[in-house]
Amino acid sequence: LLLGRLGQVAKRHDVDVLTTTARDSTTWKNEYSEGSDRVRGALVRRFAVSAVPEQSAFVELSRRLREGPRCRPDELQWVRHQGPYSSGLFEHLKRQHRSYDALVFFGLWHPLTVNGLEISPERSVLFPHLQLRPELRFDLWADVLTSARAIGYFANSERRLVHAYVGVAPQFEEMIGIGVVPPAQQTYPRHQQDPADVITAEDDSTGDDELSLDESYLAGRGVPFRRRHRLYDNFALYGGRVEPDNGCEEMLDYFDTFATDRDEDMRLVLMGVKMMTVPEAPYLRLAGVLPDRERMTAYEAASVT
Repeated sequence: LLLGRLGQVAKRHDVDVLTTTARDSTTWKNEYSEGSDRVRGALVRRFAVSAVPEQSAFVELSRRLREGPRCRPDELQWVRHQGPYSSGLFEHLKRQHRSYDALVFFGLWHPLTVNGLEISPERSVLFPHLQLRPELRFDLWADVLTSARAIGYFANSERRLVHAYVGVAPQFEEMIGIGVVPPAQQTYPRHQQDPADVITAEDDSTGDDELSLDESYLAGRGVPFRRRHRLYDNFALYGGRVEPDNGCEEMLDYFDTFATDRDEDMRLVLMGVKMMTVPEAPYLRLAGVLPDRERMTAYEAASVT
């Protein structure tokens, strides 16, 4: 998605994307090949991850820093364990940073941001993507946020966290938001659909005998997804990685209270890779990772997303 948006920027500017050869943010294991490639107009340079952090050591370090006293070396060690760390990427930045008009960093927690900002803070823009986590109490973040030339926010809640929780006011800051590009209206599922997704009379949950398969596809939107996952009533859909950092623990806790207080059936469907333990609850459905075609049908079927 990010590369897709950068492709639009690359039509007007020369864009280099500096990233690592890792694919999985839980392990930071090197999986892609090192080197350069052009993707949608942007030059993508991949560098190997220098050291893969040990997960058990990271969990123990996080617990110790949350519960006890800490110093700057402890906080920097936590950042290094958070990953990814790439000495090759840093060496490239040290050699080439003057050739860039701006360096844009995404994500506050990672060493690519913390160490990368130190190389050329006067031309660095940071999108911190802040979340309320215990680690946000680290003294380190005040220095990182004030060292960048400018801060961009995806939401107003981030600005409030920076000002009220971290306790700093960056010199230049702006609420940018996240752009959403709606897909073009699709003929699916009324046309060009898989044979398994043909909607029969008993599948059409609208209960309206006047609806026919020749009408607009909106008349039976999402029916194949509802049928496949046995969803007959209203349901809420979450799409994304199912992990604590995405707020999923709070979401599940809130929905459990919501579902308990209601008489009618209401389901929560989780669509995406599962990276945490989820409770066994009658209202919960796991759809897993879906192809683009079925994912769009899931959004059409949901009562709320």
